[in-house]
Amino acid sequence: FEGGVQAVDADGCLPLHRAASGAAAAVVGLSRQSRQRAAVEGGHSSHDAAGAVRFLLTTYPDGVRECDFEGMLPIHHACLHRAPLAVIELLLATFAEGVRSEAAPGLEPGWTALNLAIIYGASAEVIIALLAAWPEGARQRAEAFDCLPLHFAAKHRAASASRVVELILSAHPAAAAEADAEGGRLPLHVAVANTADERSIAVLLAAHPAAAATPDEDGALPLHTAVSSEASAAVVQRLLLAYPEAVGALVKGGLLPLHLAVSPCRHGLVMGGRDCAPFRLRIQLEGLSRLRMHPCLQQAPMPVHAYASHGCH
Repeated sequence: FEGGVQAVDADGCLPLHRAASGAAAAVVGLSRQSRQRAAVEGGHSSHDAAGAVRFLLTTYPDGVRECDFEGMLPIHHACLHRAPLAVIELLLATFAEGVRSEAAPGLEPGWTALNLAIIYGASAEVIIALLAAWPEGARQRAEAFDCLPLHFAAKHRAASASRVVELILSAHPAAAAEADAEGGRLPLHVAVANTADERSIAVLLAAHPAAAATPDEDGALPLHTAVSSEASAAVVQRLLLAYPEAVGALVKGGLLPLHLAVSPCRHGLVMGGRDCAPFRLRIQLEGLSRLRMHPCLQQAPMPVHAYASHGCH
């Protein structure tokens, strides 16, 4: 970085952007005297991200308000690269309004720091800090996908997944009942499609029990989505308990959940090679008596035929 703390690189990034991304070596381009000050004033080694960020904020405070060529502030870079809580807190303490700014990484507009933090697996502590700075962020839809932070959280597979879902719901409880623009899916649909853990499913169902009985634009209930994905048997059981009538519901194409459970390749629905027996058995036990006389079976193949036609054993 020729020119010091106010110089930008080919992406329009200041040293602060790079340091917030975890590249503490962004201060290497400074003079030796400045590097020594970074180590002393930051209270850390110059190779420590928080120490570098602290030094750069002290040296050039306005840098926290400057965007790169994609409209990203240092706080966006920090969330994109899973910066530690200490870095997030430093940036928020200097410019809390940054969480309201929308960046356009990859030319996709509408990305807030909260959305980036959720998608890239930030810790629950980071999510808490971002929501504390801007609670309304939980209501802000990402322009590129027209969905809420809760939809992104529903895709989250990290160990803190259910905690992140809880945090978003605590800030915006009604989000559990809001559909996205990509197929009219509720957060529950998104969660089961992305093999969310049972705890996350339980939290979403508790927030909006009617979600189990709500179809997306293709008529698919969360149960249809679950048996067509790699959802666990425990998740399927929760959905059945929440809405038992789902076993007799038809998805687009005239298929029952049982058809989807035994025909993993239909309509591009793949179960990753997993044994579909647990799903088949569970739905059979819960709803076989309802399926025997279901009108759909007068036109569609019997589930056992579908099962055999896909080579299941």
